[in-house]
Amino acid sequence: MPAYAFVFEAWLRPVVALVGAHGATDLDTRTWPIAYLAAALLPHRTVTPVFAFFSWVHFSEDLGLLGSMSLHIIAGLVWQFGSAQHGLELMLAYLAGVHTPLHYTRCWMRGRLAGMGMAGLATLGAWRFLGHNTRSVTVSEAAQRVVIAHVLTEGLVWGSSV
Repeated sequence: MPAYAFVFEAWLRPVVALVGAHGATDLDTRTWPIAYLAAALLPHRTVTPVFAFFSWVHFSEDLGLLGSMSLHIIAGLVWQFGSAQHGLELMLAYLAGVHTPLHYTRCWMRGRLAGMGMAGLATLGAWRFLGHNTRSVTVSEAAQRVVIAHVLTEGLVWGSSV
């Protein structure tokens, strides 16, 4: 299973804190325990393919299926012909500028205010945890499992179009 590491420059600190913590809204649902258990039980060799597929499906809630596919193709091309760093930065920019604000809007519209509060606290915690000495961040298998669980949780929330 590949782990994707990127150089952690100072400007990425608020971006990674915001993006990394938005899934804490999951804790304001009844579905998160089963979703996180399911992600934890995935066989090792399936994690990255499921992560990639779920990423495409999840972002389709923001962009539609074709838009999500286009974003993933563009990020892949940037990764392949530019660098993994720039491909990851492109996805982080999308996550921070488009996905996370839309996610919070959906939470607001669904009355998931406690989840938004938890995500706010998690963002502050991530900001603190990342600190000024962090030099790289890795999207590990464990992180991919958390993303899979987040997508499952959101897909199971009433009213979600995922």
